[in-house]
Amino acid sequence: MKKVFALIFTCSIALNIIAQDQLTQTVRGSVTSIDPESEIFNASIFVVGSDPLIGTTTDQNNEFSFQVPTGRQVIEISCIGFETKQFDVLVTSGREVIIDAALHTSSIQLGDVEVVAQYDKSKPINSLSYAGARSFSVEETYRFASSLGDPARMVRSFAGVTPVNDSRNDIIIRGNSPIGVQWIIDGIEIANPNHFNTGVGMTGGQVTLLNTNLLSNSDFHLSAWPAPYGNALSGIFDLNVRNGNNKKREFWLQAGYNGVEAGAEGYFSKKSNSSYLLSYRYSIPDLMRKMGMKVPFVPKYQDLTLKTDFELNKKNTLSILGIWGISNINFTFDKEMAEAFLVDDENSTFYQRIEVNSIANILGATHKVKFSPKTELKSTVSFVRSDTRMPVDTMNKVDPNAKWTLFWHESATENKYSAYSELTHRFSYKSRIIGGVKYDLYDFNYLEKTSGNYYHDGIITDEKGKFNLFRAYAQYVHNLSSKFSLTGGVFSMYKTLNDKYSVEPRGGIKYTPAKNHTFALSGGLYSQMQPRSFYFVRTPTAKGFEYSNKNLDFSRSAQLDIFYDWAFAPNWHTKIELYYQHLYSIPVKNDPDSYWTMLQAGGAGDNYIQREDNLVSKGTGRNYGVEFTLEKFFSKNYYILFNSTFYNSSYTNGFNNKRWRTIFDGRYLMNLASGYEFNLKNNWTIFADLKSSWAGGTRYTPILVEESEAIGAIVFDTDNINSLKLKDYFRVDIRFGYRKNYKRFSSELAIDLQNLTNRRNIMGLSYDLQKHKYVEMLLPGFTPMVTYKVYFSL
Repeated sequence: MKKVFALIFTCSIALNIIAQDQLTQTVRGSVTSIDPESEIFNASIFVVGSDPLIGTTTDQNNEFSFQVPTGRQVIEISCIGFETKQFDVLVTSGREVIIDAALHTSSIQLGDVEVVAQYDKSKPINSLSYAGARSFSVEETYRFASSLGDPARMVRSFAGVTPVNDSRNDIIIRGNSPIGVQWIIDGIEIANPNHFNTGVGMTGGQVTLLNTNLLSNSDFHLSAWPAPYGNALSGIFDLNVRNGNNKKREFWLQAGYNGVEAGAEGYFSKKSNSSYLLSYRYSIPDLMRKMGMKVPFVPKYQDLTLKTDFELNKKNTLSILGIWGISNINFTFDKEMAEAFLVDDENSTFYQRIEVNSIANILGATHKVKFSPKTELKSTVSFVRSDTRMPVDTMNKVDPNAKWTLFWHESATENKYSAYSELTHRFSYKSRIIGGVKYDLYDFNYLEKTSGNYYHDGIITDEKGKFNLFRAYAQYVHNLSSKFSLTGGVFSMYKTLNDKYSVEPRGGIKYTPAKNHTFALSGGLYSQMQPRSFYFVRTPTAKGFEYSNKNLDFSRSAQLDIFYDWAFAPNWHTKIELYYQHLYSIPVKNDPDSYWTMLQAGGAGDNYIQREDNLVSKGTGRNYGVEFTLEKFFSKNYYILFNSTFYNSSYTNGFNNKRWRTIFDGRYLMNLASGYEFNLKNNWTIFADLKSSWAGGTRYTPILVEESEAIGAIVFDTDNINSLKLKDYFRVDIRFGYRKNYKRFSSELAIDLQNLTNRRNIMGLSYDLQKHKYVEMLLPGFTPMVTYKVYFSL
């Protein structure tokens, strides 16, 4: 690794010995109106803070193009009768910047002046979301220290998102299980956007399959999302892949945590506006191994992403997205690994060998047609395949003649065929309606077996089959005035597997009593089907087995979210947000004395969701809390994001009045992210970013020592479920580096000093029956990461 870093550093210095004058790059795009009855005419576009003023206006096609100095810039777009909008962009000599702005109309009445606040960057892109959501930019995904170009790690800087296990990127939102998160990319719902996918239902992993270089601004919903979203319980991650440059061919090379990467974008023909976007990545540790370097626990992975956009005519567009990824890792938990995680290996009697293999295929096509300025239709067809194989072997380390024997094995193949269609009609700038239908066909083959004796013939699940999921939704928005807006809708879902259905009303209110002050409230009912393989877990009977989980209902939740936002200065705002969630119809064991609940599945950074049989939909849960955010968006070369969260997360088994804390009930969370950029002469920029997180530890249950000794197995204290708490999570990360622009290309080197204080946060717990105590498995301490990338064009 030292050789690789030295090579990257030497190359970067060699490229930067030539001084140059201030360079410029093309910033271009289009400006449109959200309101079909209001037209854009001569919109003004300029660089905020430029002296003399650098700017331009739109042409007769509402398009613009002008030269902007390289560096971090704020582009402001304004037009008479519309709200002003600002865009934080990074202008480099290696690639053009493309901005497609859609402006909202403003309302000013003589005698009773109404003023609409300027565009708030904290608002979600989806204007149906009034509360419980925020947007984020691609720049934030790279800018925040410890993000490593991963959207899932980046959102850990937001209020309400709890860091649990740094070895994985699971998203714990407001005390909910990570299995409740739904990922959407370009309108395509995907199961797990990560390499090393460890089974059906998991939504996290070690290395993201998504390439941030290809994303545009996206939305992150933490609760109370609008009617177009469904089949989720804790959050929605709605990502958008940008279009390729349709006027110029551009390329990039990158090496970092997510692998060695090469990418290209450009046009098919200069006579059309069609474009392509392509990237390929390969695992750096595997490349190092192939070069003869000794690398333990080699993660092998590669992925390919392709997007094409075609302008069929002025009213019709077609985009095609394809993502392919494959990964493999195998390792042996022996004495060497135990020492790495600071675990005492002396009393264990066996070694364990684990292998994880996963393949992901995503293919989708989206057609958009604009029937009129008021009405448009978007239709998507997609195919998503997830293929996972994970064998676990054990070997008696005491017996010199022992051999590896299969202990547990999972093999899951799932093909999902989908068709979605959504119609939007705008009556005027005051009102619009959105409606849609969704159809999913699940074609699956689930196999899970163990060497244990409880399950019939060691088989936990062995099922092939198909089932359908039908969904429909509609939502109406009405702006009573520039100060007051209402929205209401309904989402419905029907599953053919067991004829379960749901009807879920949604609604929201937004009130802007004065400039830069906003109150909003959103709420409704929400539901999600269980991880699919759970429906086919076998329960042994005298005659063989039965599917005791086959009739499980959707997990359901009633959610309410309310916030107040005050934009008290340009690029500054503070927000306080309160939420309440009542969860019900949650799968629990059909046993009044059981404490197992689906609300904890996949929790605390687990690599596997333990399958359980004999479940019923009787459990409940409750999450509530308050979040405070103070944020300065990037301007004047710096940004600040501070937030704190105080929350409660608990559950019941539905059979009695006992209420337990969930393992996610850390009670408090604080984040600080900040950064500064120094613009030097000769097109140099030096940047530094800080990220710090402090969160209450996850929870666990005490052991009854004497009872455990008597039977030689762990016996939990069921009267005190999750009454103990691990030590608090604390981490500080620093990122610094430089950016340099040349005439035809730009380069950037970033160094992430992960976990600067060398604190060993907890990865997991195991109980030592010999020593009668829990043993902590610790995460790595201080770790440096290097990312280097080059953009250039031809």
